[in-house]
Amino acid sequence: MGNTIQTYKKEEFCTEFNVTPEVYDGLAAEFSNLTGGAEQIPHSVWTEAFCGSFGEEGKDLAAHYETIFKVLDVDKNDTITLDEYMLFQGVMMFGTGRHKLRALFAIADSSCDNVLSADELRESFVFAMKISNRNNAQYQGNPNVITEEQMTIINNAVKTIFEVVDTDHNGQIELTEFLSALDSHPDIIAMLPFLF
Repeated sequence: MGNTIQTYKKEEFCTEFNVTPEVYDGLAAEFSNLTGGAEQIPHSVWTEAFCGSFGEEGKDLAAHYETIFKVLDVDKNDTITLDEYMLFQGVMMFGTGRHKLRALFAIADSSCDNVLSADELRESFVFAMKISNRNNAQYQGNPNVITEEQMTIINNAVKTIFEVVDTDHNGQIELTEFLSALDSHPDIIAMLPFLF
């Protein structure tokens, strides 16, 4: 089982994401507030905070948050440490397109086999669409439902991404193919607005 995510200590973090030590300290204080001063977030706390609130209709959303936990738990000890939390914040708040693509790849790779299938990419788009629907008044009645039109958009995006990014045409997207898309196909990257 692979993992394409790497953590950074304070000095490395500041260098990698081009931030001051004060920014790092502020984010570390947020982590401390989240954990109540503990040094880590146990899987059970994560599940209660992020997965338990979706109910029966949100099982797939909860499953994706479980995948995110698995990706962030770099050392696979069933907790998220400060370093792992800081990596997430660094990528999302200060990361370059390459950082974000690497993170998206790891999150979408729910099988943790270092390749993306069309189904894994589709599941990630469905997850992002449901999150978007939760924030859209039009879907407040049932944000977990994807409309036929939304599913058509998702399927077309997955098809286009595979046609362009799967350069060896083996039906899977490797990390190197995914990252090279950043440089050679900015139009494809524009299909991933939830990261940029």
